[in-house]
Amino acid sequence: MAWNAAQAGWWRGGQFDLMLVGLRGSGNLQTRSGDLQLPSNLWAPNFLRVYQATYRQDFGPTFLQVGVQDMNNTFDVTDVAGHLHNASFGISPTLTGNANIATYPNPGLGAFGGVDLGGGASVQAGLWQADPPGMQGALRRGALAIAEYDQTWGSDAQGPSTTLKFGAWHQHNSPDGSSADGSGIYGIGQWAWKGADQRQWGSFVQFGYSPAAPNVIRSYVGGGVRVEGLLPARPSDVLTVGVARAAPVGMLAETVVEAVYSLRLARHLYLQPDLQHVRNPGGIPGRQWVAGLRLHLEQ
Repeated sequence: MAWNAAQAGWWRGGQFDLMLVGLRGSGNLQTRSGDLQLPSNLWAPNFLRVYQATYRQDFGPTFLQVGVQDMNNTFDVTDVAGHLHNASFGISPTLTGNANIATYPNPGLGAFGGVDLGGGASVQAGLWQADPPGMQGALRRGALAIAEYDQTWGSDAQGPSTTLKFGAWHQHNSPDGSSADGSGIYGIGQWAWKGADQRQWGSFVQFGYSPAAPNVIRSYVGGGVRVEGLLPARPSDVLTVGVARAAPVGMLAETVVEAVYSLRLARHLYLQPDLQHVRNPGGIPGRQWVAGLRLHLEQ
C-alpha cells in the first residue's frame, strides 16, 4: 500500500509505504545445499511480518526516508542481474555473510537519505539497526552505517547506458550482539545497449571486499550477461547467465554458474526455469547441480 501526500491534496513530496510479506515452505535449503551462496534469493524460514513501513520526504534534489525497511532495496542493487535466482547476485555475500544486516527476510529500523548531484551522479547514505531479527532495543543492539555513490551515463532507454556504483559499510555491534564488528566495500558496473539485431543486451560485474579478521567471507566477484528477445519469435523472453565466486577464510572458493530463462506465457505471467552448477559448495571440494522453477505474476 502507498499513500502519496501530494495526490491526496495535502503537501508535496511526501509518501507513506506499507508492505506485508509472508513465506511458507518446507525443508531447509541452506542446510540441504550447504552453499555459501544460497541458490534461492527467496528461501527463508517461514515468516509473516510487516516488511516495510516507511515515510519518505523529497526536498527538491534531496530526500529522506525513515522506518522499517530492507537495506537492499536501495543499496548494492544490480538491476541487470534481477532475473538470477542465486542470492549472491542480489547483494554481496561479503555483506550478508559477515554482518547481520537489515535485509531479506529480516528488515530493520533505519533511515537514509540522498541527493541528486546532476549529470547522472547521486549519493546516498543510511543508518540501520544491527541484529534486525531482535527488533528490540533498536540501535542499542548495534548499528550499520552504509554509503554509496552512483554515476550513470546515457540513461536514455533507447540508447546505450553505463552505471557504476561504489559503496562502503561498517557495522558496530553492542557487547551482547550476535557477531563481531565488520566493515567492507563493494562495487557494481552495469551496461545496457541495443545490438545490431535489435535485441536488448545487458551485462554486469560485481565485487565485494571485507578484510576484517573476524569475517567469514573476505572477497566476492561476480558478473554476467542478459539478452532480451534471443529468439525472434519470442521478443519478450529474457535469458540471463551469471558467474559468482565467494572466497571464505581458510577454505576453497565457492563458484556458481547460473542460467535462467524468463519465458513469457501471457501478459503479466512468466515462467522461469533455472539451473546452477556449484563448484566447492560451502568451501569443500566437490560439485553439485541445483535446479529451480518459478512462476512469476506481475501487474
